[in-house]
Amino acid sequence: MLADRSYMQDSEGRAGLSGTARLMVLMVVVFILQQIDEVFVRSGVQRYLALDPSLVLKGCVWQFFTYQLLHAGPIHILFNMLALWCFGRPLEMRFGARYMTLFFFLSGVAGGLMHLATGFLMQNAAGPVVGASAGTSGLLAAFCLMEPDGMIILYFVPVRARYVLVLSIGLSLFFILRPDGSNVAHGAHLGGLLAGILFLRKGLPGIDWISSLRWPATGRRGGRQAGGTGAPGWSAEPVASAKPVPRGDFISREIDPILDKISTHGIHSLTPEERKILESARSRMNQR
Repeated sequence: MLADRSYMQDSEGRAGLSGTARLMVLMVVVFILQQIDEVFVRSGVQRYLALDPSLVLKGCVWQFFTYQLLHAGPIHILFNMLALWCFGRPLEMRFGARYMTLFFFLSGVAGGLMHLATGFLMQNAAGPVVGASAGTSGLLAAFCLMEPDGMIILYFVPVRARYVLVLSIGLSLFFILRPDGSNVAHGAHLGGLLAGILFLRKGLPGIDWISSLRWPATGRRGGRQAGGTGAPGWSAEPVASAKPVPRGDFISREIDPILDKISTHGIHSLTPEERKILESARSRMNQR
């Protein structure tokens, strides 16, 4: 079983939590501590952890990270946990837990910057903001680019991912230009979405892992690619495959060492040939 393999276990041999699950646990723990502080301790420390423009200008730059771990209530954290689970796992499965986590937090930072920028440009008082929505918006954008034909349920209606991305950007822009009076930080959502698109297509700052993706050339027919919207899609282009061997032998001989290397050194450590072998294995699994 997958959980029995070494790269899915911790140093003591137990099956470990995924990076997505660890993020969720962290946010739940922070939320519990947040509620204890609000009800019993009342320390006021959350004022220095939420993203407050007035405090950021005074040097509290850590708020770009800490605000992502706070939430305004049970419904707020519930929806963010759902989004994190649905869109974080595909990115983690493709690139690894470390990169998904960095992708999430950097999207959140970009969302915080956009929140401040739109408040300044629209001459609105950008108040304190909390929540993981900007980070999950980045994960949503990444999922929509990787799986443009995937289905996302919106209000019980299945919608293709590429259209969800366009709709999300459009709604965020609309409510930035015409505020609806709610407490929703539409600027943060927009910043997260745009950052997710940028990071997936160009790579995370200082990390050369995006080369593992191959984007389809214009007019070329590949595995999964976007349609008339022009949105990029992840292409399963034909690659040199390993020699025909039984599936079990192929996995143990070719795939397991590569997965162990990813677990130890990260996906960016793979050679082009190793990436081709992984792609070949993925294609063989899809053909079953």
